[in-house]
Amino acid sequence: MRSAVLLLAITRCAFASPDDWPALGRIDQSQQTVVQTSDRKRYEGALVSYSADALIIRTRKDEQAIEKSRVEVVFVREKPRSHSARKGAIIAGAIGVAAAIPTYGASVGAIPAVAGIGALIGLSQNTTTPVYRK
Repeated sequence: MRSAVLLLAITRCAFASPDDWPALGRIDQSQQTVVQTSDRKRYEGALVSYSADALIIRTRKDEQAIEKSRVEVVFVREKPRSHSARKGAIIAGAIGVAAAIPTYGASVGAIPAVAGIGALIGLSQNTTTPVYRK
């Protein structure tokens, strides 16, 4: 188990090598981008452009220009969180149905609760990939 965790950590670090600012060029404008700055602010939106010393991200409110010196981490959200929640609810609901069938419906009332727990587990899954890390 310990080796699997170590392998996962190494793999995640490989995607975001230190000071790989040009990797921002691989981000598509349709992808949801998350920028975390050194003053603990988070900006979510579409990456509009970047240069050698700054990047511009379009949030719901407006466009933000952020200097490279303030950027700590840039993530790309692979799938919306609702996708993970839906997948978790479906899997847990199917498990609940499979558990209720042998009891002839005695625990059918538990299926929505099990599906809800699955949705919460799905929401907790990280669906982001780091692209740049200071």
